[in-house]
Amino acid sequence: MKLVQIKATRSSDRVNLIIDNYCLPFPVESLFKFSLSKNQDIDSTLFDSLLRESLSFRLYNYSLSQIALTPKTELILKNKLRLKLRQLLFKLGTKLDPEISSQLISDTLSKISSMNLLKPSDYINFIINRHKNNKSLTQISYLLRQAGIDPRSVDFSQYGFVDEAQTIQKLIQKKVINVSDLADFNTKNKIIAYFMRKGFSLSSVKNVIDDILNK
Repeated sequence: MKLVQIKATRSSDRVNLIIDNYCLPFPVESLFKFSLSKNQDIDSTLFDSLLRESLSFRLYNYSLSQIALTPKTELILKNKLRLKLRQLLFKLGTKLDPEISSQLISDTLSKISSMNLLKPSDYINFIINRHKNNKSLTQISYLLRQAGIDPRSVDFSQYGFVDEAQTIQKLIQKKVINVSDLADFNTKNKIIAYFMRKGFSLSSVKNVIDDILNK
């Protein structure tokens, strides 16, 4: 293999290495690390090292662009990096040892985390402020769990959330004119279905209805 060209790009920190039919986006600062020059012969060992350096560079920049869009947790970014790495390798028409792939992702996460860019509090604030007016506490808790955050560690009261039972009771009072209507089987099921669609737990809805009927 031969390094046919070291091609400048619009980005001052990046060049493209043209190695036979491969085009590897590459950090400028690493050119000196590998002592690269045009028309240099590239053996398989050196190519593997250049490929890993290129992928590491691209995963790092991809991470920054993703976090710039919305806050991320380590779990969310990890899943995105896995997918991105598969896409990059597919586009290049090459493969990596699974251990090397895992190490690239782990190193990227460590670097991003060391920059204090994966704070759970940032993601919690983002999710709650984005959804507190259109999703139930149950739904928001589910989103947090998906992101690797235990909802039990979050003080929802500071975001204006009240007890779920109180919310259900207030909404029932708005929807039902006569409390006695809740005793009707069909009406009760319609109310339950309404709250289930909004993400409230079945047990909470039933408990509130029972409390209202027993008063």
